Amino acid sequence: MNKFFISTDLTSDFPDSLKEDDFGIINMSYFMDNVLYDGVNTPYLSPKKFFEKLRGGSLSQTSMVTSDQVIAFFRPALEKGMDVLHLSFASVLSGNYNSCIAAQKKLAQEFPKRKIIIMDTFSAGMGLGLLSYYTLRARAQGKSIDECAKYADELKNNIVHLFTVDDMFHLYRGGRVSKGAAILGSVIQLKPVLYQDIDGYLKVLSKTIGKKPALRYMLDKMIQKIKGYDNEVVFIGHGDAYDEAAWLAKKITEKTGITNIVLNNVGPVIGTHVGAGLISLFFVGCDRS
Repeated sequence: MNKFFISTDLTSDFPDSLKEDDFGIINMSYFMDNVLYDGVNTPYLSPKKFFEKLRGGSLSQTSMVTSDQVIAFFRPALEKGMDVLHLSFASVLSGNYNSCIAAQKKLAQEFPKRKIIIMDTFSAGMGLGLLSYYTLRARAQGKSIDECAKYADELKNNIVHLFTVDDMFHLYRGGRVSKGAAILGSVIQLKPVLYQDIDGYLKVLSKTIGKKPALRYMLDKMIQKIKGYDNEVVFIGHGDAYDEAAWLAKKITEKTGITNIVLNNVGPVIGTHVGAGLISLFFVGCDRS
């Protein structure tokens, strides 16, 4: 069986502590305060610095990956004789998937003996990261690239994505809520709980007044949805809001007994669209609705 390479992109916010050999993350760029940060020529700001700038009124704008970037990223693995399985950010939220498909077509001509699988995961943030984690585990257990692709394609429907935000104006800028809703939400401290559905779209699940009620709502939803499902790990993402993320993790352990909970700052790409104070929760459950 050929060795194969697994990859995803920066929107996965994949924890550094869980990275493995023959696994890679495609860099993405963002523009902030007249500086283009690409993670190569200009290193990314630290999460704390990035969110400090957002809180101070700076605006960030992201750009999708180009097919040339994808080609350059995949080529070293292909040249080593490895096949490639790429888990892509939801196509309805970004053009990354289309760039990967374009790169796949070009590379297939250059490396006709290599298999390149591009999967639209309909996932985002650490939900994509969690799917990547389980796919890496499947590879470690000896599954082939086709078996891992089939496994990930089925599992993606059960990676539940829940999140809440502090500042609804970031959702407004991304076209997720109206300007009126953003203004009203700011005045009355409305904290929406959103989810990512099975097709990759972001939808409002509930609206609460205050952050703690929103986190409790997410916890209650998790308790409902995990019945009958094993969760060897749970991911919590946060936008420079560690204390709130740690509070949610503690409550999850108390209510479910799950102790392996990974907390991670979200990166600049996801952070651009949700703002500081985000709390996101990802786990395996009965469905993503």
